[in-house]
Amino acid sequence: MSSNSKLFSFAVLGDTHIITKDDVGASPYPVNDLATERSISAVKTINKCKPDFAIHIGDMVRPFPSLKSYIRATKKAKTIFSKLNCKIYFIPGNHDIGDKPNLFSPAPIISKFSIDKYKSAFGNFFYS
Repeated sequence: MSSNSKLFSFAVLGDTHIITKDDVGASPYPVNDLATERSISAVKTINKCKPDFAIHIGDMVRPFPSLKSYIRATKKAKTIFSKLNCKIYFIPGNHDIGDKPNLFSPAPIISKFSIDKYKSAFGNFFYS
């Protein structure tokens, strides 16, 4: 193998904060209302790069697991990411399973409930 050849390529994305229509305006930041459209665009860009796999490093969706819209948002996210031409691995962020215990955290505290909800939507949250 020459020093110029690659073993593999991969894409990394994160903080897509995908929402459903009923979530629009739920964020204090208006820019988050465009999150779903940005995610669709990111998938198209990743496909042009033809990586061997992709890693999503967290915050796939905006609603927390405790909200009614969480399942709808995760289904929308899975639909969007199913358009990738490569395998994707999901790693949970604070919106996906919760924050460490801290009064200043923006998300609810991590719990067995939030981990179970995450696993039912995205599967494993660690890989080797």
